[in-house]
Amino acid sequence: MNILYFTNIKLEPRNSTGEGVHKKIYSQIESMRKQGHEVYICHKTPAGNFQITGNDLIEPISPGEGTKQYDEIIDFVKSHSIDFCYIRNTGSIKQIYLTRKLRKNSVKVFLEIPTYPFLKESTKNFGPVGTLLRRIKYHVVYNTLGLFLDRIVTFSDDRKIWGVKTINISNGVDPAAIRLARHTDSDIFRITAVAALAFWHGYDRLVEGVKNYIDRGMMARRPLHVKIVGGKSTNPEYIRLTGMIADYGLTDVIELTGELYGAELDKVFDDTDVCVGSLGRHRTGNSRMKSLKNVEYAHRGLPFCYSESNSDFDDRPFTYKVPADDSAVDIEGLINFAKECTMSPEEIRDSLPDFSWDAQMRRVLDEIPRC
Repeated sequence: MNILYFTNIKLEPRNSTGEGVHKKIYSQIESMRKQGHEVYICHKTPAGNFQITGNDLIEPISPGEGTKQYDEIIDFVKSHSIDFCYIRNTGSIKQIYLTRKLRKNSVKVFLEIPTYPFLKESTKNFGPVGTLLRRIKYHVVYNTLGLFLDRIVTFSDDRKIWGVKTINISNGVDPAAIRLARHTDSDIFRITAVAALAFWHGYDRLVEGVKNYIDRGMMARRPLHVKIVGGKSTNPEYIRLTGMIADYGLTDVIELTGELYGAELDKVFDDTDVCVGSLGRHRTGNSRMKSLKNVEYAHRGLPFCYSESNSDFDDRPFTYKVPADDSAVDIEGLINFAKECTMSPEEIRDSLPDFSWDAQMRRVLDEIPRC
């Protein structure tokens, strides 16, 4: 089968240490190819124009206004006998045009939605009028887009979105690329939170929890150290957290490390007693989702906490649920949970189902003949 993987992001080189979304896209494509399919990637270049690449192919799409670039993409679809198009990004008027043209050319079309629902997240920075206009646009665009989709791929538990049947998958990983934590002992309780940093990660709740823990005099009972890994110094959430930590006098207890990779990140996980996933997804209206970070923590073999509902990990003995609200994290409760979690890193990892991208994308591709 000939497949076109379409995304409107500026895709970084395969071996880049950049954003996780780029690694995810390449992993999905590699898994499709492993299953014997010819896969071409349509993505944006640094200049903002589309480009299609394959094994030995680089085909630039001419710059142009309106739908000109999309017409050239359709020409490529015809000339290369594309059977299936996997689209990864949110909708737009131009994508309605693209999906409609694809369907007219007998191409099966699946749309992956990284996060759902996302309306509340997309209107966060708008006033009442702007929010109303975006809501109207949302309902018009996405319900129209749904008319030209065969399936929607989602990491939620929804069975239908915009009237379209869904394929429910989990965020995948390459287990071989994730080193198991080599846990070290310490009298200090060590908490690690890893994220690119956004308001929905809710790490302000962690900072508040640490402040409460210290105010109650608990540091004398069990000293504490927190590392928040990720985010650039110009990131608004990084700046906000830095200010909170300084205002509370917690700079010796909570460390913002910035982005870490490879051996440096491995060392942080070795020196970790519990990890922290997202604590603020309720702020974007997401009550149920399957975070990639949770999957990565589990493959490190480390216990972790989070606040949303996650059918992959809810009620597991190595997970701790905090309330899905803006209350401070109960640090004492987190310490007690970690103390009671007796599973070794090996036992945690061995208890996991197959989260590989090969398994997740097989579920996607197996659905094509059913459309």
